[in-house]
Amino acid sequence: MFHNRKMERSWIKDRVDSLGKTYKGLADAIGVPPPRVNDIFTKGRVIRAEDIAPMANFLDMKPVEVLARLFPNEKAYTRPQSSIDIEQIKTLIHDSVLEAVQIAHDHDLEFVPEEFAKLAADRARIYLEIKHANPDMDARGVDAATHATLDNIIRNVRFGS
Repeated sequence: MFHNRKMERSWIKDRVDSLGKTYKGLADAIGVPPPRVNDIFTKGRVIRAEDIAPMANFLDMKPVEVLARLFPNEKAYTRPQSSIDIEQIKTLIHDSVLEAVQIAHDHDLEFVPEEFAKLAADRARIYLEIKHANPDMDARGVDAATHATLDNIIRNVRFGS
C-alpha cells in the first residue's frame, strides 16, 4: 500500500467524468465493490499498489502518470520518461527475434527455445548498448553494428576463435 496522507485524489473523478466512464467501471477495473471507490474520495481509502496498473488502464493513462498525479510532490514519480517508448520496444523485440532466426539460419544452428530467447535478448541488449554509445548513428548503422557484434559472438562461441 502507498502511504496515504499526501495522496491527491480529486483528479480521478474529473478523469472518469471526462472519459464518460463510471465509478462502477473503475470499481470493476480495480476489483473492489463500487462503494469502495466512493471511499477513495470521501474517507481517504488507501489505493493499493496493485490498483495502479488497472486504474491506469481504465483511465487511459500510463501507470507512471497515475502515480505522478497521486503523488504530485514526489520526485520519484515525476521523473522524465525514457527516450524509448513502447512502440520502439516492440520493434526492438520483433527485430531481435527476426535477427536471431537469421543468425541461427546463417550459422546452421539448432537452438532449444531457451537458447533462442537468450540470443534474441542478447541482440536487444547489444542494440541498446550500441545506440546509447553512438546517439548520432542512424538506425541502419546501429542495426549493422549490432548484427556484426552478434555474428562475431556466435562465431567465437561456435568455432572458439
